[in-house]
Amino acid sequence: MASIEISKDVLEAIGYGDHSAFNLFYKAYYPVVLRVVKRYLKIDVLVEDVVQEIFTKIWIERTKLIRVVSLESYLFIVVKNYTLNYLHKIATDRIKQQRILESFELGINSVDQHVLDKEYQVKLQEILNRLPTQTKRVFELCRVEGKSYEESSRMLGVSKSAIKKHMIRCINTLKKYLQHDLNLPLVLFFLLKSIL
Repeated sequence: MASIEISKDVLEAIGYGDHSAFNLFYKAYYPVVLRVVKRYLKIDVLVEDVVQEIFTKIWIERTKLIRVVSLESYLFIVVKNYTLNYLHKIATDRIKQQRILESFELGINSVDQHVLDKEYQVKLQEILNRLPTQTKRVFELCRVEGKSYEESSRMLGVSKSAIKKHMIRCINTLKKYLQHDLNLPLVLFFLLKSIL
């Protein structure tokens, strides 16, 4: 981590709940924390969330800052541990989701599965047809064709943040209609391999 001058007085002020001192700390260390998180977490859309959660954690545990001898070391350990724990949680959640899907698939015979797949595909297409053309195209590129946000942005001539906004709009629309029309959780819907 780069050396940034934050005095012991500022750390003590943060420890006692001084918001302006924390804002100074945040502005000084935000780029550093962002850089370290990006080293561990390769999913751009999650990096900002993790960085904000780390600063929230530091604020919640701010009294620890009063006793910190090396701010650089303390911050590096907090960032590294939080990010690795976050990755572990994602991996664990995926394993759980896979087990749910496997048990779901085991309970359905192949004829039933074929009928359900057709119903889900029809419903998905109906929902996608309600979306604006560009949002639908972004969904098809990212989810159906497996393109990254960066590849999709180049293909469509828009920014990566525009791709992200289209995907958020699409996911929110899918979630709303799937939960209402099929009473099906979105995560389970996306886990059904034959649909996407």
